[in-house]
Amino acid sequence: MTMIKHLVKHEWMRLMKYNLLVASIVVSFIWIVTSVFLSSEELVMFLPTIFLLEASAMTALLIGAEMYYEKKEHTISSMLISPMSTLDYMVSKVIAHGLNTLLVFAIMVVGFMFTINLSLNIVALLFGTVLVATFYVGLGLLLSYVSKDFTGLLVNYMLMMIVFLIPSILILAGLLPESWVEFTRYIPSEISLRLMSLSLTDIDWTQTIVDALITITASLLLYRLILIPRFKAFASEHLGV
Repeated sequence: MTMIKHLVKHEWMRLMKYNLLVASIVVSFIWIVTSVFLSSEELVMFLPTIFLLEASAMTALLIGAEMYYEKKEHTISSMLISPMSTLDYMVSKVIAHGLNTLLVFAIMVVGFMFTINLSLNIVALLFGTVLVATFYVGLGLLLSYVSKDFTGLLVNYMLMMIVFLIPSILILAGLLPESWVEFTRYIPSEISLRLMSLSLTDIDWTQTIVDALITITASLLLYRLILIPRFKAFASEHLGV
């Protein structure tokens, strides 16, 4: 636990050093300014999507940017000879970026309260954020493993999201039967959107439990079978070891 606290502290220091924390806060203020031009009904309808973008896309891209800088400065490779474990390193990433996401949400919610009468289920928002951010931190790490640079990471993220959205697009275009709608409910983006909508809607406990179990299982498999086993190879890449 002491090691994780130390790592989380330095994660925040790197977020500030690379101006990633500033970027997150700036984005939150952009959403607040945007809300001024929306009606209360439009904002409430769009808010789960805003939460999803922050917890998923922004989280994955911030992880990718941070990993790019860490590797460029050989910070990651130096960790191979430190007393920390790979699990400690990844848990610290999840905690730090989860807290960063919650900070952004807190700023946005306070800002939105000046434009609309907003009522949120805070516990549900925390629950959804933890699950979604954990999964997308993992995706950000995975994209860092397979991308040569940050530009490549952006391209790979866009390709991944297009693949996720293809079934929904095909159904809307009438190229797939309506019977496929049920299957598209369980692509990552749809599950994540439902989890980030919990704070604003009546909770369907059966659906929420299914979504949570799928997300937790996917996260565990991603970290256990791919990210942790491949971390040392990624960290030592181009070092000749």
